[in-house]
Amino acid sequence: MRDSSARRRAAGLLASGLVALAVVTALPTGASAEPAPSPGATVGSGSTGWDPWPWPNWPWPTADPTPSQTPSQTATPRPSQSATPKPSTSPTANPGGNSKLQFSELVQEQNQWCWAATGLSIAQYLGKGANVSQNQFCLYGRGQASGTCPNQPAELSVVQQGLSRLGVSSGTEVDGSISFAQVKTEINGNRPIETGVYWTAGGGHARVIYGYDTANSSIFFSDPWGSSQRYQEMTYNSYVSNSEFRWGGSVYQIGA
Repeated sequence: MRDSSARRRAAGLLASGLVALAVVTALPTGASAEPAPSPGATVGSGSTGWDPWPWPNWPWPTADPTPSQTPSQTATPRPSQSATPKPSTSPTANPGGNSKLQFSELVQEQNQWCWAATGLSIAQYLGKGANVSQNQFCLYGRGQASGTCPNQPAELSVVQQGLSRLGVSSGTEVDGSISFAQVKTEINGNRPIETGVYWTAGGGHARVIYGYDTANSSIFFSDPWGSSQRYQEMTYNSYVSNSEFRWGGSVYQIGA
């Protein structure tokens, strides 16, 4: 875990993809859109922290981005869309080493609640929080009992606290990525992985890894941003680092 000085540096947090929208429709090399995981499909280990970035004033795009579009100004967050949680089932490997969990990703309800949407999605996959709202998960993560949770970024430790309040083992937080072998271990253990990425242009975003494919060393991940591809595939190395983002933090062993 991080020492106090490192924790003081962790001011930049999972901010929902503020700058992320500019790259959603132009996936990095090695990435491809992936349809929602099919029932019966199957779905590795590591520790996370966050370096600072100037998240509070990052602009919010006025329209769905295109590869040439630059984010600007504020727009009303897209309406909430909830996915009905599917029962947790043990993963089973498919021919060719393709393994995916039957994971359903919630669409974030506020422009800086990517962490709340992904955290609650993981809890629901593991059979907890079926009737919990993203606002309530946000409150749980921030240690508040009731009210309207602020639309603000959060560290991965806040996601862990929300999971813990729902009775889910909060796992292990680590800086940076975990290995491909660790990804396989987690997915084979029926455990989605919370990840945070840093955008090269600034800001951060939360996503969930729910599968892998050994045939091309790729990972399957979900994205809670309203206009993004909900389920995507990318090579492991590209997800770790590419021209548009890098894998900045992880929470694994969730529910173990």
